[in-house]
This record gives sequence, C-alpha cells and structure tokens, in this order.
Amino acid sequence: MNRRPHHLAPATRAILALALLVPVPSIGVYFGMWSELTAGTPIGKTIYTAGKVWLFAFPAVWWLFIERGRWSWSPPDRGGLGVGLLSGIVIGAIILGAYALFGGTLIDPDLVRDAAAQSGIDTLGWFLTLAIYITFINALLEEYVWRWFVVQQWEGVLRSGVTWLAVPLSALCFMIHHTIALGAQFGLVIVVLGSLGVFLGGLTWSIFYTRYRSIWPAYLSHVLVDIAVFIVGYDLIFGL
Repeated sequence: MNRRPHHLAPATRAILALALLVPVPSIGVYFGMWSELTAGTPIGKTIYTAGKVWLFAFPAVWWLFIERGRWSWSPPDRGGLGVGLLSGIVIGAIILGAYALFGGTLIDPDLVRDAAAQSGIDTLGWFLTLAIYITFINALLEEYVWRWFVVQQWEGVLRSGVTWLAVPLSALCFMIHHTIALGAQFGLVIVVLGSLGVFLGGLTWSIFYTRYRSIWPAYLSHVLVDIAVFIVGYDLIFGL
C-alpha cells in the first residue's frame, strides 16, 4: 500500500525533500541560460522563473503540510548576531582586498561588461536595483532555503555521529546551480573563483545555522559579503 509522504520514515522523507528541491534551480538555470533551444526565449525564462518560485515555495509547503511544522521567524535565541556581523566584515574585506591586489590580472572587465549587457544590468539604475534585491531579499530567501531547510534535511538523512556532514553537503548543493549560472556568463577563472567563494560562504553560513539554529547570523554575514561583491561588480562595469 502506498504511504503518504508524512507517513514515511524521517530519513526517507528527508531524501525525498532534497530530491524535489535541490535539482530545481540547476534545471531552471540550464533551460534559462544554457540550452540552445530555450536560453533567452520566453520558454526558457518561464522555466527559470518557475524554478525560482518552486525553490522558495517548496520548503514552506513541505514544512507546513508534510513535516506538520509551525511558522517561525527563526529568532536568534542562541545569539550569533555579533559573529555574523563580524564575519561579514572580515569576508567582505578579504574580497575587496583580493580584488584590489589581483583583480586586474585575474578578471577581464570587458567580459564582465559583456555579461552585464546580456543580462540588462549595464545601466546604473538596473544594476542598483539588482544589487538591492540580491543583497537584502535574495540573501534572506537563500538563507531560508539552503541553511534552514537544506541543512535540516541533510541532518535528517545522516546517521547520528556524522550529522556534521550536513554542513559541507548543504554548501555543495548551494554551490552547484551558482556554478552553472556563472559558467553560462563568464570564463573559467571567474567560474572557479566564484564557485569557491560560494562554497566557502555556504560552508560558513551552514556552520552558523547549526551553531545558533537561526538564519539571522548568517543573513547578516551574507548581506555584507554581497555588498562587497557588488562593489567589485560596480567597479568592473562602471569604474569608480
């Protein structure tokens, strides 16, 4: 007899949740940015947008109706806000310092400008609009998906004693679709550096979640890191 998802064993249910969520943004990026048949077309854009909607809606639906959980704003009851703030400042400073020292030799500004033009963010207004959305809204949504939901699901899959593996596994999931997106727009150097940065960011923020059980310390760090990234992007596209 078939069993409904909330009647499955916890580990099986967690595997199902990950299988239904993790591949979706990569599928959206492929059809929206890579496929010769759909990239840049209304069909590709629709699939990409649908993937985004699924990515952000699915965890809430699964939590409320399958896990039978309750709404929560993830209060930082265990602290961590100071750690999040400090880590964001440090990581952001490293990004800006590395760009100042090596950016001119590792990154081709013309390639970045071409990618910006193709994405429609080569005007200051659209660039700032994207920067504000990514920094303050998308960062929050990513913490909710990749830290709160994905970390918890990996913890549900793993045996006692190795639940720490949820941290690198969630960071790897976080990195994959970013790597695919970067590969559609940039050369190998930016793809490698960007993917490494995304993985390390995901690793750090997943550690914060497992330590503090709140998305807000990681969100503070994430916001400051994104600000540093967009400062670099602004310099590459428009020049300071």
